[in-house]
Amino acid sequence: MSGPPSGDALPLICDDPAALVRWAPVGPVLVVTIDHPPVNALSHAVRVGLMQAAELLDGHDALRAMVIRSTGTVFIGGADIREFSGPRRDPMLNAVCHRIEACTKPVVAAVQGAALGGGFEVALASHYRVAAPSAEVAFPEVLLGVLPGAGGTQRAPRLCGAALALELMLTGRRLAAPDALAAGLLDRLAEDPVADAVAWATALGASAAEPRRSRDGTALIPRVEHDLVVRETRDRVGREQAHLTAPAQIVACIDAALHLPFDDGSAVEAAAFMTCLASPQRAALVHLFFAERAVRASVAAGVDLEALGARLRTALPPGDPSWDDATCSAMAAIGASLIESGAATAAIDVDVASVRHAGFPRYRGGVLFDQDAR
Repeated sequence: MSGPPSGDALPLICDDPAALVRWAPVGPVLVVTIDHPPVNALSHAVRVGLMQAAELLDGHDALRAMVIRSTGTVFIGGADIREFSGPRRDPMLNAVCHRIEACTKPVVAAVQGAALGGGFEVALASHYRVAAPSAEVAFPEVLLGVLPGAGGTQRAPRLCGAALALELMLTGRRLAAPDALAAGLLDRLAEDPVADAVAWATALGASAAEPRRSRDGTALIPRVEHDLVVRETRDRVGREQAHLTAPAQIVACIDAALHLPFDDGSAVEAAAFMTCLASPQRAALVHLFFAERAVRASVAAGVDLEALGARLRTALPPGDPSWDDATCSAMAAIGASLIESGAATAAIDVDVASVRHAGFPRYRGGVLFDQDAR
């Protein structure tokens, strides 16, 4: 497979309104705009555009720095989840992020809204980060059964330490921009992050400053206290989440960030991501993610999810359910009858109701999905 075009073979201006990534110089600064509504997801075309922009920056002497920005209210909402179940298409996001960080001229991310998952990883791969005070950052991948797979498990702890990196990755919690700034994950706040980023990039380019790369962050030094945090977290995850794949893999990746050089830690992250991607839990959680979106139409049409849940709960034995085969089969049979009777319009109604209102384990995707997967 051929690589991206060299920088000097790319146009200095890409203003095609149909392009998901456009760019144009503002003085000596290449301003790159991601325009992929509604949340600027990192689809294949977006990844290609970002890779081309990095090549363009390094290939043109007239360009001294780059700003990555986006349209809308979300900086980048993460990966295109639909690609999880299809063939993997180069360039993958980890390669894009490594290429951005490898740029020989400064790259500034202008974060006007939420930077989630892969979007946060793009910001971390940039050399500097300016955010609006109302912006948020997060690693929600664990909620889909995976982990940050584009260098996030290696860059974030080098900037904010092991404890916060583990908490964000194991919970998916959103961190407000002022808190991210205090933690070292952002560099400055500005009401107009794009204007501030362009001005900063202009100054950085004029000073011929060497890019400051997250891979060289020193927040994990000295290692002793971070090592203790990792060990305690590993023990807790082993006790409380041994049935889940992603949390243990996340801890292993943070441990790699603590003890291995960046490139070796990135290799650990890549292998861990593939382990999660192949997990039945990932498939179940992604199914539920899309089901919870689609079920809104059923609710609007009059489906009562809470009532469905009450019917499904009649299959549960007294006490805490063990979710053994007999219990799951009994609940699935009730779910099928709810569809036949018209109380539910589709299997997704039953799956969402079983998780939200009948206690069915979320990581199994819903009772009918689970039954079909057996």
